[in-house]
Amino acid sequence: MRMIHRLLTPLGIACLAAGALLTGGCTGYRPDPPNLQGNAAEWRELSLALVPPGKSVSWEHMRDIGLLLNPDLNKARLKCLSSQAAARYAGLWEDPSLSLDAARYLKGLQYDRGAGLGLSIPVSGRTGIERKVAELYSTADRLELLAQENAYLMRLRSLYFFIRIAHTKLNLIHSRLKQASEEKENILRLCDLGEAGAADRHAAAQRHNDLIKELQELENAHLNKHLELLNLLGLHPSVGEVEIAGALPEGVPSPVELPSESKLMAHPRLQAALCTYQTSEEELRLQIRKQYPDLSLTPGLSHEEGDNKFALEVGFTLPLWNRNREAIARAESNRTMNKQNAVDTWHELLSQAHALGHRQKLARQHCRNEYERLAALRETAAQQEQLFELGELDLPTLAATRHETYARRLAYLDCLAELLEIQVALQYL
Repeated sequence: MRMIHRLLTPLGIACLAAGALLTGGCTGYRPDPPNLQGNAAEWRELSLALVPPGKSVSWEHMRDIGLLLNPDLNKARLKCLSSQAAARYAGLWEDPSLSLDAARYLKGLQYDRGAGLGLSIPVSGRTGIERKVAELYSTADRLELLAQENAYLMRLRSLYFFIRIAHTKLNLIHSRLKQASEEKENILRLCDLGEAGAADRHAAAQRHNDLIKELQELENAHLNKHLELLNLLGLHPSVGEVEIAGALPEGVPSPVELPSESKLMAHPRLQAALCTYQTSEEELRLQIRKQYPDLSLTPGLSHEEGDNKFALEVGFTLPLWNRNREAIARAESNRTMNKQNAVDTWHELLSQAHALGHRQKLARQHCRNEYERLAALRETAAQQEQLFELGELDLPTLAATRHETYARRLAYLDCLAELLEIQVALQYL
């Protein structure tokens, strides 16, 4: 397990996700077909090692597992490493060319022969810009990876709280359903004795049936969320339901501070959009540089008519008509779109922060109101329980108060779920 926890560091995550992507570099092609059966066995072994059967998983451990095994994040890491490898070899000069020629005179046995070495020298400076463009692509992929990790953790945290609330609701419904079954039987006996009416019997049966339907719906939602969690964590399906540890906050959670503009400026989504714009700016410069001529130098040795000769040929392109106009126009359009995308991302972050602030304020108010009504109703229910024990209150009235308390508890949990989802979005904004 110590080795597994070392793998859960950011470096270990990147190395495991990358695998042997850069192994061999440019030394040549080596086939590496996937071993699906072996991969499935390793996946299952690692999943069961990370989540042993019957053991609850804390939020911190769940977060580390997701960052390690989530397939979408690992694809983004491979893309990031691929762009890093491309940046390492960007802007290289073209390989020199070698030419050989031989000629034989038709009269006599004399031969002429020669050899030339062609060198293309990028005097326009485009190779330096190509390296910078590749580096910016690598930086943009890295920032995009950070943005994906941030969005992933926000989704995982929200799912964590939803499952915790679902567990609380399931315990509450099971307890209330058991209580309602006893109430139903007792009210039926009271009806047989003439101490309760048909309306009381019908209300008890209706409450019991409604509880069974609510339980079925919640069990279905609970299972779907556990399956979603399994896929989100990237675990083998043999792990089954991942039981999570932790408790819900009591009362009304404290408000989460809204992110400032300076904090929003550092958001990885915005930084990735700005880096993409800078990349398009450098690509435009590169296309402009390509309209200038490049220099070619061809030194050569020849043997003609019995004499050895050394020749030096210098050439350059003449961009008279084309001048790379089409590529420049495309690069300008791409730069404009990326600039607008960065502005739109900034506007979206500002709008999200503003909207989440208002939603948090309203959700906390609703949650506080529900909690206060629940506290008052609990006091009333406790008093009625005492009166029932003293024989001064009938069972149908007590059963109605119990069910109302149960319904108010569910309403508070719904408000709490909405508030926690908003606060998670604010924390990861």
